[in-house]
Amino acid sequence: MSYSFDCKKALVIALIVGVLPVLGVGLFSELAQRQQSAPSLAAARALGSCFTGSACAFAGESTRFVTLPPGSALPDGAQCAARVRRSPWEARPENTAANHRIPQPVQLRKLYETPRQGGAPAQSLTRVDGNFTGTTDEIIQWGACKWGFDEDLVRAIAMDESHWLQSDAGDWTTDLSLCPPASVSGGGCYQSYGLLQIKYRSYPGTWPMSRDDTAFNVDYKLGYQRACFEGKIKWLREDVPQPGYPTYPNGSEHQMLWGCIGDWYSGDWYDPGAITYIQRVRDELAKRGWERYNPRG
Repeated sequence: MSYSFDCKKALVIALIVGVLPVLGVGLFSELAQRQQSAPSLAAARALGSCFTGSACAFAGESTRFVTLPPGSALPDGAQCAARVRRSPWEARPENTAANHRIPQPVQLRKLYETPRQGGAPAQSLTRVDGNFTGTTDEIIQWGACKWGFDEDLVRAIAMDESHWLQSDAGDWTTDLSLCPPASVSGGGCYQSYGLLQIKYRSYPGTWPMSRDDTAFNVDYKLGYQRACFEGKIKWLREDVPQPGYPTYPNGSEHQMLWGCIGDWYSGDWYDPGAITYIQRVRDELAKRGWERYNPRG
């Protein structure tokens, strides 16, 4: 077996801090649950990435953005903008205008003053500002970095939600009470908008930024996902999951991550709709369909 340069470093660090003695079957999916020291845990996670085929990453020298555990200190938007791997490649030229539009201060004030944000505490979303411009993939990287999620996971969610099109809209309804302002056409409207499909009814303060600004769309959705991942969506505690799944927020790190991905789709915790959606995202992650947009891929 050959390793990349980063993976060799991961192996050396793992040996130094004593991770190898605890390696075993299922380590890389369940190690987060063990009570290891912070250096050992970080090295083991990085080493696990090497063996599972994804790039290795350590704080301060990351070549890609990976999921950070609940409670982690998160970088700010400016720090992440500096860490994004820039490229002239644009997967979706149709997104160019939205990719270079950022929210106005008055829009952000409205967002922060809107009490209903899908159940996420207001303080969890004060970091949302959509203050980044770039290509579609650069925006995905930036959002993944800012909120501590694996960049390929975000790419896969975007594939399922919109095929990477910021102009995509879904959830057609003829119930005009559910429509965003000035969105009715042909006797109805779409309720969900953008790269990661933000639904107006659930997140009214996001309109029209969710439709118009790609970076805001990614920023907000991942901010909500982080709040969920941190156990801050109180009403999910009342949900009864399908048999075999944990209650919220009592799952492992892995279960919490995927449960929060499913919640975005169904609005519930490991209900049948969420479980189906989770599998769809996993399928997109396995297929890596976004690479077909990339002439280098």
